Amino acid sequence: MSELIDLLGSCHCGAVRYRVSVAKPLLAHACNCSICAQAGFVGAIVPESAFELLSGKEELSEYRFNTGV
Repeated sequence: MSELIDLLGSCHCGAVRYRVSVAKPLLAHACNCSICAQAGFVGAIVPESAFELLSGKEELSEYRFNTGV
């Protein structure tokens, strides 16, 4: 059985914070948008059951990058 680890994360501005529990090793993907590429951010898709919103629920909204699609 895989070892589970907890990771903390946030949106770009830090208003929304969350925790995920993932199996080790974690498969993550480097984002190539200008913000993430410059900062070195990576992302991973996790099941809803592994996600816990810690703060910022009132700040959540729909985000549409660049073309708005």
